[in-house]
Amino acid sequence: MPYWQKKLSYAVLLMCSGSGLIYLIGHEWGIFYSYFAHHRILIWHGISGYFMIFIFGSLLPSHILKGFKSKKNWVSGNGLIISLVLLVISGLNLYYGPEFTRDFTISLHWFTGLVFVATTITHVIRSKLIRKFIQA
Repeated sequence: MPYWQKKLSYAVLLMCSGSGLIYLIGHEWGIFYSYFAHHRILIWHGISGYFMIFIFGSLLPSHILKGFKSKKNWVSGNGLIISLVLLVISGLNLYYGPEFTRDFTISLHWFTGLVFVATTITHVIRSKLIRKFIQA
Protein backbone atom coordinates (compact mmCIF):
# COMPACT_ATOMS: atom_id res chain seq x y z
CA MET A 1 0.00 0.00 0.00
CA PRO A 2 1.45 3.42 -0.89
CA TYR A 3 2.58 5.64 1.96
CA TRP A 4 -0.09 8.32 1.37
CA GLN A 5 -2.86 5.72 1.26
CA LYS A 6 -1.70 4.10 4.47
CA LYS A 7 -1.52 7.42 6.33
CA LEU A 8 -4.89 8.57 4.98
CA SER A 9 -6.43 5.21 5.97
CA TYR A 10 -5.07 5.49 9.50
CA ALA A 11 -6.25 9.10 9.85
CA VAL A 12 -9.79 8.33 8.69
CA LEU A 13 -9.90 5.18 10.79
CA LEU A 14 -8.79 7.14 13.85
CA MET A 15 -11.37 9.88 13.22
CA CYS A 16 -14.23 7.46 12.65
CA SER A 17 -13.36 5.03 15.44
CA GLY A 18 -12.46 7.81 17.86
CA SER A 19 -15.68 9.73 17.31
CA GLY A 20 -17.71 6.52 17.53
CA LEU A 21 -16.02 5.52 20.77
CA ILE A 22 -16.48 8.98 22.27
CA TYR A 23 -20.16 8.93 21.36
CA LEU A 24 -20.52 5.40 22.72
CA ILE A 25 -18.94 6.41 26.03
CA GLY A 26 -21.11 9.50 26.32
CA HIS A 27 -24.45 8.38 24.97
CA GLU A 28 -24.63 4.66 25.69
CA TRP A 29 -22.58 4.48 28.88
CA GLY A 30 -23.49 7.95 30.21
CA ILE A 31 -19.93 9.05 31.02
CA PHE A 32 -19.53 12.83 30.59
CA TYR A 33 -22.85 12.78 28.77
CA SER A 34 -23.04 16.52 28.12
CA TYR A 35 -19.60 16.52 26.43
CA PHE A 36 -19.37 13.15 24.74
CA ALA A 37 -22.97 12.64 23.58
CA HIS A 38 -23.03 15.90 21.68
CA HIS A 39 -24.59 15.92 18.22
CA ARG A 40 -21.40 17.35 16.65
CA ILE A 41 -19.51 14.17 17.55
CA LEU A 42 -22.17 12.14 15.79
CA ILE A 43 -21.85 14.38 12.73
CA TRP A 44 -18.06 13.82 12.65
CA HIS A 45 -18.69 10.10 13.01
CA GLY A 46 -21.09 10.08 10.06
CA ILE A 47 -18.82 12.15 7.82
CA SER A 48 -15.77 10.05 8.64
CA GLY A 49 -17.87 6.92 8.03
CA TYR A 50 -18.42 8.05 4.46
CA PHE A 51 -14.67 8.59 4.11
CA MET A 52 -14.15 5.03 5.42
CA ILE A 53 -16.26 3.78 2.51
CA PHE A 54 -14.10 5.85 0.15
CA ILE A 55 -10.92 4.36 1.69
CA PHE A 56 -12.36 0.85 1.31
CA GLY A 57 -13.04 1.56 -2.36
CA SER A 58 -9.50 2.82 -2.86
CA LEU A 59 -8.07 -0.32 -1.23
CA LEU A 60 -10.20 -2.74 -3.20
CA PRO A 61 -8.35 -2.81 -6.55
CA SER A 62 -4.89 -3.08 -5.06
CA HIS A 63 -4.50 -4.01 -1.40
CA ILE A 64 -7.54 -6.24 -0.94
CA LEU A 65 -7.19 -8.16 -4.22
CA LYS A 66 -3.48 -8.76 -3.54
CA GLY A 67 -4.37 -10.02 -0.09
CA PHE A 68 -6.91 -12.47 -1.51
CA LYS A 69 -4.35 -13.81 -3.98
CA SER A 70 -1.49 -14.11 -1.48
CA LYS A 71 -3.67 -15.49 1.36
CA LYS A 72 -1.61 -13.46 3.87
CA ASN A 73 -3.64 -11.98 6.72
CA TRP A 74 -6.67 -13.52 5.04
CA VAL A 75 -8.72 -14.09 8.22
CA SER A 76 -8.31 -10.59 9.62
CA GLY A 77 -8.74 -9.04 6.17
CA ASN A 78 -12.02 -10.84 5.62
CA GLY A 79 -13.05 -9.90 9.16
CA LEU A 80 -12.45 -6.26 8.29
CA ILE A 81 -14.52 -6.51 5.11
CA ILE A 82 -17.42 -8.25 6.85
CA SER A 83 -17.43 -5.88 9.81
CA LEU A 84 -17.21 -2.80 7.54
CA VAL A 85 -20.17 -4.04 5.50
CA LEU A 86 -22.14 -4.58 8.73
CA LEU A 87 -21.17 -1.12 9.94
CA VAL A 88 -22.35 0.48 6.71
CA ILE A 89 -25.65 -1.41 6.72
CA SER A 90 -26.32 -0.76 10.40
CA GLY A 91 -25.30 2.91 10.06
CA LEU A 92 -27.72 3.39 7.19
CA ASN A 93 -30.40 1.53 9.13
CA LEU A 94 -29.94 3.89 12.08
CA TYR A 95 -30.93 6.80 9.84
CA TYR A 96 -33.33 5.24 7.40
CA GLY A 97 -34.54 2.04 9.05
CA PRO A 98 -37.76 1.38 10.93
CA GLU A 99 -38.02 2.53 14.53
CA PHE A 100 -38.71 -0.96 15.94
CA THR A 101 -35.21 -2.15 14.87
CA ARG A 102 -33.37 0.88 16.29
CA ASP A 103 -32.32 -0.60 19.67
CA PHE A 104 -31.00 -3.77 18.06
CA THR A 105 -29.25 -1.77 15.33
CA ILE A 106 -27.53 0.50 17.88
CA SER A 107 -26.17 -2.52 19.75
CA LEU A 108 -25.09 -4.21 16.51
CA HIS A 109 -23.38 -1.04 15.29
CA TRP A 110 -21.33 -0.37 18.41
CA PHE A 111 -20.43 -4.05 18.90
CA THR A 112 -19.34 -4.37 15.27
CA GLY A 113 -17.41 -1.10 15.56
CA LEU A 114 -15.45 -2.43 18.54
CA VAL A 115 -14.77 -5.68 16.65
CA PHE A 116 -13.67 -3.65 13.62
CA VAL A 117 -11.13 -1.68 15.67
CA ALA A 118 -9.75 -4.83 17.32
CA THR A 119 -9.54 -6.61 13.96
CA THR A 120 -7.79 -3.62 12.38
CA ILE A 121 -5.16 -3.59 15.12
CA THR A 122 -4.65 -7.34 14.69
CA HIS A 123 -4.42 -6.97 10.90
CA VAL A 124 -1.80 -4.22 11.09
CA ILE A 125 0.33 -5.97 13.72
CA ARG A 126 0.21 -9.30 11.89
CA SER A 127 1.18 -7.70 8.58
CA LYS A 128 4.17 -6.00 10.21
CA LEU A 129 5.23 -9.30 11.78
CA ILE A 130 4.82 -11.12 8.46
CA ARG A 131 6.94 -8.47 6.71
CA LYS A 132 9.66 -8.75 9.37
CA PHE A 133 9.67 -12.54 9.12
CA ILE A 134 9.93 -12.46 5.32
CA GLN A 135 12.75 -9.90 5.38
CA ALA A 136 14.75 -11.77 8.03
